[in-house]
Amino acid sequence: MQTGGAALQGRIVWIDMVRGIVICLVVMLHAIFALVTWFPAVDGAGPMVSVIKLTLVLDHVRMPALFFCAGLVFAFSNGRGWDWFLRHRLRVFLWIIVVWTLLAAALEALGLHLNPDGPSPMVPLRQLFLVPYGNLWFVYALMVVSTLAMLLRPLPMVERHLVVVALYVPASLIWRHYALPAGADDLVQGLVYDALVFFMLGLWWGPAIMRLFDNRRIALAVEVMLFGFGMFLLSRIAPENPLFPLMVRLPLTGGFLAMIRILASWEPVARLFEMIGRASLEIFLLNQFLLAGLYVVLQGFAPGIGPVAVLLLLWCLPLAGSLLIARILLRWSGCPLIRAPDWLVWPDRPQRADLADWR
Repeated sequence: MQTGGAALQGRIVWIDMVRGIVICLVVMLHAIFALVTWFPAVDGAGPMVSVIKLTLVLDHVRMPALFFCAGLVFAFSNGRGWDWFLRHRLRVFLWIIVVWTLLAAALEALGLHLNPDGPSPMVPLRQLFLVPYGNLWFVYALMVVSTLAMLLRPLPMVERHLVVVALYVPASLIWRHYALPAGADDLVQGLVYDALVFFMLGLWWGPAIMRLFDNRRIALAVEVMLFGFGMFLLSRIAPENPLFPLMVRLPLTGGFLAMIRILASWEPVARLFEMIGRASLEIFLLNQFLLAGLYVVLQGFAPGIGPVAVLLLLWCLPLAGSLLIARILLRWSGCPLIRAPDWLVWPDRPQRADLADWR
């Protein structure tokens, strides 16, 4: 078992590995959405069926693991209080929402269809900023659960958990029984299935889970037991069950996190996904634009290409392109796409805020 600074460094690598692996799976999911739009038949027959089924299973761990990591990172900073939260975290949330919403709306107005299987524009102008535009539902969800976490700080731990349960039930009912606008539907679904529970799990229990997984034997035992139990529940519980997200996703995500904790000791894999994970939020924001553009290019210049090649191209090229652009943006001091400007502050205490404040 690692101790001291080495243990902390190992845990940081583990967090970035989780985010790196998850963002690769997220881009793959977006690529499959585009693939099924182009080749509807692949959803029912052919070599892609197994890939699509695997993707559906991974749906139960992708975003829960990402929100768990976000909550875990927030656990080391939420004690700074409301002044820090308003000046840094909330400010960058609002700035990113405004900038990337305007960018997405402008590109769709110019003819780039960001969602091949949905309407264009994705969000009507009258709903702009009121509902998330495309991938921005993730930022909205982070803003909601971070604010909720700050509000719950004065409460005892038991009462915090009760409040989350009390919010989960009506949110689940709203999502299941009311027709919401496209972006709002994504947001409420994300809160119910992923953000509300797993962000708080990472915030309140993440440090203890990290210490537990420092023991590789325990991590391996947890991985096997939780994966097995989660797959058993997945085969037995109907998706219509209101508790399905909790009963299935909790054990599967726990097993997934334990697996990555074990893989973190394999240095070549750890370094690769750690590098990707450090830019995961930027990749999350960027990949929909590159994928949409590539989709148009492939349909126009390679109409006879097969579905396997299409999936590989729609997955790998947007991922690699997003990573390259993200690394450039991260090295650009003052980049307005990922950093709130210095003038957007309270008058007396200028502070710089960027995506690093909510990693």
